[in-house]
Amino acid sequence: MTTDYLVVDDYLTPAQADELEKLMFGNYFPWYFLDNTTTPEGTRDPNEVECPMFVHNLYFEGAVNNPGYQQMLREFRFDPAILTRMKANMLLARPSESRHTPFHVDRVDPHYTVIYYVNESDGATLIQSGQGQILVEPRKGRIVLFSGALKHANYLPARGSRCVINFNFQAYPLPGEPPFPSGGSP
Repeated sequence: MTTDYLVVDDYLTPAQADELEKLMFGNYFPWYFLDNTTTPEGTRDPNEVECPMFVHNLYFEGAVNNPGYQQMLREFRFDPAILTRMKANMLLARPSESRHTPFHVDRVDPHYTVIYYVNESDGATLIQSGQGQILVEPRKGRIVLFSGALKHANYLPARGSRCVINFNFQAYPLPGEPPFPSGGSP
């Protein structure tokens, strides 16, 4: 059966994953307040909710906002030449909320999306796949890769913070050919 997403556990070594988590949850990693998770677009499904979050844009279309992004890319074994955006997202626990953020795509141009889960948390990622709605549980060290044409969202965490790094690439970022159809991606 062909799939249009890929989940890889333990993508970084345990030592790399621990170091990255320590960095991002440490006192010296700057987080910036954003009053919504996606750009508001009119009426929402009752299962969707906008909420404030903290972000850190590491890299955006040639603009380097954090020089450490290159070291992170090396550890992830991603080619910086095809990177268009690299952004860290942090959602704080909302124990009484059981809805998810609005479905969205990160960019309108053809691209691939990779989500790296920095820490153990809840707040699963939802992907509107050709196989139906896919639920990817956050797990420290896990990545999920999918065509950027697929809409995605995430449940709000009920306990603890949910921290991810979101990467957008112009081309397939892993060695070898894509294991799934490009779905409008390069």
